[in-house]
Amino acid sequence: ESGRGQCIAGAGSMWLLASPAATAAFLAPSATPSAAAAADASLRAAHGSAENSILNDLFRPVATELPPTPARLLFGALPADLPRGAVLKNGPNPQPEYTSEQGGWLDGDGMLHCVVLPVEGEAAYSRTWVRTEGFVKEREAKRRLFDGSLVAPRGLPLLWGLLMNGLRAAQPQKDTANTGLLPLGKGGRVLALMEQCLPAELRVETDGTVTTLAAGFDFDGQLKDLARHPFAGGALTAHMKVDAGTGERIGVTYPSAGAPGARITTFAADGSLSSDEMVPLLGTAQSMIHDCAIVRGCDSDGRGGGGGRGMRGYTLLLDLPMTVRPRRMLADRFPVEYEPGAGGRIGLHPRRGPGEADGAGGETIWIEVEPCVVLHTVNAHQSNDGRRVTLTALRSTPSGEASFIESYSSAFLYQWVLDTTSATCVREGLLCNTPLEFPTMDGRLAGLEARFGYAITPCSIGGPNRYGPPNEGILIDGVAKLDLRAGGVRARWQAPDGFYLVSEPTFVPKAGSAPGDGDAGFLLVFVCAAAGSGEAEAAPNRERADGRAARLYVLDAAGDMGAVAALELPGAVPYGLHSAWLPVEDLA
Repeated sequence: ESGRGQCIAGAGSMWLLASPAATAAFLAPSATPSAAAAADASLRAAHGSAENSILNDLFRPVATELPPTPARLLFGALPADLPRGAVLKNGPNPQPEYTSEQGGWLDGDGMLHCVVLPVEGEAAYSRTWVRTEGFVKEREAKRRLFDGSLVAPRGLPLLWGLLMNGLRAAQPQKDTANTGLLPLGKGGRVLALMEQCLPAELRVETDGTVTTLAAGFDFDGQLKDLARHPFAGGALTAHMKVDAGTGERIGVTYPSAGAPGARITTFAADGSLSSDEMVPLLGTAQSMIHDCAIVRGCDSDGRGGGGGRGMRGYTLLLDLPMTVRPRRMLADRFPVEYEPGAGGRIGLHPRRGPGEADGAGGETIWIEVEPCVVLHTVNAHQSNDGRRVTLTALRSTPSGEASFIESYSSAFLYQWVLDTTSATCVREGLLCNTPLEFPTMDGRLAGLEARFGYAITPCSIGGPNRYGPPNEGILIDGVAKLDLRAGGVRARWQAPDGFYLVSEPTFVPKAGSAPGDGDAGFLLVFVCAAAGSGEAEAAPNRERADGRAARLYVLDAAGDMGAVAALELPGAVPYGLHSAWLPVEDLA
């Protein structure tokens, strides 16, 4: 059936490991920098005027909110072992009447798209703006108060914008809360996150209603200090890692004032803030630390599942040369640039045990690696003897100092094997030639060895993107099932013709399953067709005022990753960023 998309059998192994001192000499023929570069070039060649028109239409924000509205089943049936609950997607969506001409798409107000899969009755879709402090101020003033900050490659407009924002709105940067999501447990509580400002607390109800409970959520002042604004990784990262063994949520941010550092913030299983620790970096420049990884430990009784008995876990700190230097703005340069001369390091910071103080686990182990950029990690784990830690992530190497912000740099599946006793990277290298974005996995295996992970696959790269910077974007037509042990793509699902993915896939474990290799679950995938396309015009449930048509696909992660069901959504779903799953028992 054409609406199901296409399953493609996996390619052969694309595994290699390499010494950091001489990476090129160790590359396997099937996964090499030249092959990766050729894949990137092929995607750029595939981007013509038709693709660019679709790209820009998928970036186009929606103009209104939508209350919970029934979502029609397009084909199949929701599997009995698919738990019921709500899938959420966050992304930038500026209010049309208050849109700034300065800045880019990433400056837009956060909007939450929600699909509830109920225990009984029809599924429902809704979309709602996050009522941040900046959002409410503009609504009350009935005018635009904020200029955007994404003005790369220039710096002076950013400096001027921060000043004018402070004068007009009494805050230098708008707290858009448009990037990530962090479920906090019962009562439907979720934090909407961004990289520069405080999060917003939301409540998600069983009918799909989403309400902002609190803007500028700071945990009773614990997330406020001058080192966090306005160029820092904010009060809370958009990428929190969940330890399924302890229930802890762990994230890493970075300061904008003082010595370079990495701030590790930990929430306890009950959602309370339990630790906030600053770890000094070795370099002289502050790194833009967008993501982290965790390794689970194991207590003296063998509980925890990570490595052998009595072994500590780690938080992995990515001190990589996407540097933040605010003084660059004085020379009219954007404060964030790729600076390979600053070198690359990965820090293994021992996680504290129950009842221990910050730093009780010991000193951070810093290990030099080849310079690069990592925005999103896949997973990390340690060997049974605790001597080696393996990190898998999506790695890119920008072509110039400002190129990462101005244009799009393809990312590839990459692995580092780190020796904890010698503090060296014993092997690093590509696992796959396929350009990838937005990885995900079975969260039950976060910090443990998993065989499979998942990521979205671009089908073209190019511009101009009128919603940039960056001035380039990607069209995304598939999901790849990645073999994290042998390397390569094990299986791939391709969206139906005319439909494109608009955010990361969301992994939901099958009811009553064990995690196994990491494919005992379902992937929930948002797709959208551009306005005016035959696919959108043929969708009877589309949002006619907007013109685009959206669907939610349910893929079985096992085997060839086929689609088992799809919902036709009553509202358009434009490009967004990250997602989350709330089981029905956690909804309000």
